Amino acid sequence: MMLVPFLNVLLQVLLHKSHDLLQEEIGMTIYNMAAVDFDNFYVAFLCQFLEGADGIDPNQRSVLDRNFKKDRDYPTFIQNLQRFVNDLRYYRLCNSALPANSVKL
Repeated sequence: MMLVPFLNVLLQVLLHKSHDLLQEEIGMTIYNMAAVDFDNFYVAFLCQFLEGADGIDPNQRSVLDRNFKKDRDYPTFIQNLQRFVNDLRYYRLCNSALPANSVKL
């Protein structure tokens, strides 16, 4: 699927807040790309993205995947996308602040 590299880049931009002024436009673009094939987005892309996400453990990947609701309407999708990005940032921040060989959140 040709959209995967673009979706990856756009989600990384949201995660790193590198273009925060364009957050709404990026969210709309992700929605429009996902809308081409929602099933593929939720089943294949999201799992692939989470597998490649560093700084989180397998349990956190599972929670992020489970909590990203499979809604198809624009407002709910955007809300779920924002929650997903915030939760992923939170897990990375918590995990990076923990000392080596300690319990992961």
